[in-house]
Amino acid sequence: MRIIVYRFGAVVLLLTLMVHAPLLGQQTPREVRIAGVDGLLLRGVLYTAPAEAPAILLLHQCDREGMPTGYEKLATLLSLRGFHVLMLDFRGYGGSKDQKFTGAESTWEEAGKFFESDTEAAYQFLISQSNVLKSKIGVVGSSCGVRQAILLAERHSDIGTFVFLSGTIRDLSESALALNNKPVLSIASEGDTRFAEAMRKVFDHSKHPESRFVLYKGEDHGTPLFNLDKRLEPAIVEWLELHLNNK
Repeated sequence: MRIIVYRFGAVVLLLTLMVHAPLLGQQTPREVRIAGVDGLLLRGVLYTAPAEAPAILLLHQCDREGMPTGYEKLATLLSLRGFHVLMLDFRGYGGSKDQKFTGAESTWEEAGKFFESDTEAAYQFLISQSNVLKSKIGVVGSSCGVRQAILLAERHSDIGTFVFLSGTIRDLSESALALNNKPVLSIASEGDTRFAEAMRKVFDHSKHPESRFVLYKGEDHGTPLFNLDKRLEPAIVEWLELHLNNK
């Protein structure tokens, strides 16, 4: 049965559905450079698993500041569970800057034109790594990262599962077609109205029986939800394990 779940029961419900895998030793992350279509070297942080394993691409939101992506703890938890993990800095953010894409507000519109191709480059980089099980890829997107995750889904039907935090959708029919038969975990807060409505629509239009929609109280947007509920990141890890390791 597909369920809409609310804050205090949400993560408990998710965790009861899943079997814990043994913890592995944390892998040391390393900074990598990924070439964009125009030659800009995009910064990524890669955790490499010691054996064949699924891989997770983490796409950050566009209101981040500084070097942290908001996914650092989640990436560590995924690494401890034996996943390959790649955190990408979109151009104009973190370490993906140059003289043209400085991160200044005046460059945002131009940088955004490259997000789709930058995400594709990151995806191709991730699946090219040794020991990555290419049939077991998951994508986590927050806010503007959700849009890029959906576009990626439209190009790559073999991606196994998605986690969306406070995202928007531009073309529901297009998004629904790409995500129809995928288990999608959609998360938002009810005071973040426009994004909560979008995440609910993704859930409502999903045809996968295991898709879930988690709605929190408050107005938190994207990865700050991790601070609101400390159980959320472990629950996301368990979700990804269930739909990739048990696939």
